[in-house]
Amino acid sequence: NTTILRPNYPFMVSSGFPGAFPTTAPFAFGAAQYFVPLTALIGTAIAATFVGSLSDKFGRRPAILICVGFGFVGSLGKYFARSSFYAFCAVNFVTGLFGATLPVATAYASDVALSRTEKDALIGSLVAISMLGGTGGGIIAIAMSTTGLFSPLLVSGSMCLVSAVCGYFFLVEPDKLVFASGRQLKNADEDAIVDEADASPKKIDWRVCSNILVGSILDNAGSTGFIPFCLSPLAFNTFLAQFLERGELPLMSSNSFRWLSTLLALMIVPSAAGSNKIFAKMGAATACVVGNALTALATIILLQIANINPPTSVTYGVFFAVMYLSFPLTVVSQLSTGPMLDRIAPSSQRGLVQGLNSSVMQFGMALFPWVFGLLSDGIGLTTTLWICIGISFAAAVVNAPLMLVKVLQPRKKVHEYDHALAFDDEDVVKKLLGGEWVPPEKRWQINQKRMLKGHSFIVQDYVSYADGKANLCDMKRHAKADFEFYGKQMLSHLEGDCLADEDKRERLVRMIKKSRAPSSKQEELKRELGEWFADYMVDAGYQIDESPFIFKQLILSAFPRVIPPGDTEFTKENIEQATLNFARLYNHYLEEEENAAYLNAFAQAYMA
Repeated sequence: NTTILRPNYPFMVSSGFPGAFPTTAPFAFGAAQYFVPLTALIGTAIAATFVGSLSDKFGRRPAILICVGFGFVGSLGKYFARSSFYAFCAVNFVTGLFGATLPVATAYASDVALSRTEKDALIGSLVAISMLGGTGGGIIAIAMSTTGLFSPLLVSGSMCLVSAVCGYFFLVEPDKLVFASGRQLKNADEDAIVDEADASPKKIDWRVCSNILVGSILDNAGSTGFIPFCLSPLAFNTFLAQFLERGELPLMSSNSFRWLSTLLALMIVPSAAGSNKIFAKMGAATACVVGNALTALATIILLQIANINPPTSVTYGVFFAVMYLSFPLTVVSQLSTGPMLDRIAPSSQRGLVQGLNSSVMQFGMALFPWVFGLLSDGIGLTTTLWICIGISFAAAVVNAPLMLVKVLQPRKKVHEYDHALAFDDEDVVKKLLGGEWVPPEKRWQINQKRMLKGHSFIVQDYVSYADGKANLCDMKRHAKADFEFYGKQMLSHLEGDCLADEDKRERLVRMIKKSRAPSSKQEELKRELGEWFADYMVDAGYQIDESPFIFKQLILSAFPRVIPPGDTEFTKENIEQATLNFARLYNHYLEEEENAAYLNAFAQAYMA
C-alpha cells in the first residue's frame, strides 16, 4: 500500500491537476513529490529495526500478520486523508510503521533454506517480488487513472486484507515446518555443494556488518541519481514538462511516463534470476562493488543523453533504452546486501540484521530523494546528479574491502563425495579420503546416513598402484572381513523390507542414483581403476601383450554381470536380482579364501 500510488506522485503534488493536493507549501515540486513516499519509508525504516529483532524472539508469523493486517487499515486511512497534503503524509507515516514485512520475510527464508545457494535465491526472489509488487501496484494506478489519483488505495486495502486472511490460515512458523528435516539439499550444480555454511557464524561480525551498512547507505544515495532522478525530474522535465510549458506537444505523454516508470521495475526479474549465479561466480561483495560503479556510469550516460539539445524522439528512445538495459545490472548491488548480511549473522539474529538492512534501505529511499529534491530545486538538477555519481563511486570504494572477507568471496567448488559433512565422523572420512583402510561397517554407516539424507556417498580415489603397492598385503589381509560384511549386508537387504514391493525398490533406486558420484567423477574413477588394474597385472607377472582374449575372459570370469544384459544401472526391476548377485559374488570369494586356506594347510602338512 506504500507504492501503489507511485506513478501518481508527480501529479498529486502538481497544483491544478484534477484531484491533486490543494497545496504542498512550503515544498516545491521536486521536494514535494519525494516527501510523500519519504513519510512512509521513514516509518518502515523505524519498524524494520525493531520488528525484525522482535520476530527473532516472538516468531516470524505474528510479525508478518500484524504488518500485513495494518496495511488494510492504513490504506483506508490514507484514502480518507486525501484532501490534505500533511494529513495524508501523517497517515502515510503511521502506516509505514507497520511496513516491515520484507525484512521478516527474508529472515523467514533464511530460516527454512538449507544451503547458502538456496538462501541467496530466496532472499533475492523476495526482494524482486517486493519490487514487482510495486510494479503491479503502479499498473493498477495507471488502469484506474480515470477514477481519481487516490482510488487505487481501496484496491491495495483489499489486497492487504486478503493477504492477512491467507497468512492467518496458511502461514506457519519456520520451526514448525515438519518437512524441514526430511528435505534434501538442492543445488543447480550437481558437482558441487555449499560447504556447511551453510553453517551460521556464532556471532555477528559488527565490523563487517558496519561496512556493509555504510556501503548500502552510500549505494542508496548514489542510486537516487539513477532511479528515481533520471526518471523524474530528468526525463519528466526533458521529454514532457518543458514542452507543456511552451504549449507544445510533448515527446512523452503523461500516461507514457506512468507506464515507463512503472514497468521499469519489471527489469528486476533478470537481476533476481541471475544474481544468485553472479554471487556464486564473483562473490556478493565483488558484485556489489561492480554494481556501484555501473550505477555511476549509467547515470553519466543518461545525463549526457538528456543534455542533448533539442530533445528528439531519437534521444527519447535511446534514453529509455539505456535506462531499461542498465537497470538490471545496477540493481545487483542492492540485491547483494541481504545475502552478505545473512552470511555474517547467526540464525538467532537474522531478523535483526535483515531489519537493519531494511531500515538502511528504507531510510535511504526515503531521505535521499527528498534531500536531493531540495538540492536540485536550489543548485540545479545537473549538479545534483553529478553529486550522486560521485557518491556511487565512493560506495564502490567503501565496499571494496568487503571483497577480502572470506565468507563474502565466491565459494570454491566443494564436492560432497570428497568432503566431510556436519553429521559425518570426520576421523573416518579423513582416513577414507586419505586412501586408508577403515572397517567396512564404519564406511557403510556413513554412506547409509548420507543416502537417507539425500547426499552423495563418500568416494575414495584409486591410489596409483605404485603408491599403494606397499599396502597390498594389508589389503589382502582385510579382504575376508570386508567380503563377509558386504555379503551379510546384501542378505539383510534381501531379508528386510527395503526391497519388499515395487514402491520401496523404486525409492531405494532413486536414493542410490542421487547419492552416486556425478558422471564426471565416475569417468575419472574408471580411468584410475583401469590404470591400477593394468599396473598390477604387469607387476604380478602377467604378460598383457600375450592375448587380449585371455585377459578379457579372466576378467569376465572374475567379475560376472550383476545386472541383466542391456541394463547399465540399477532399476526397480533389477535391483533385487543385483543385490542377490552381489551376495553370491562375495560368498564366492569367501569360499575361495577358505579353500585357499585349506590347501595351504594341507601343503604344509604334506611337506612336513
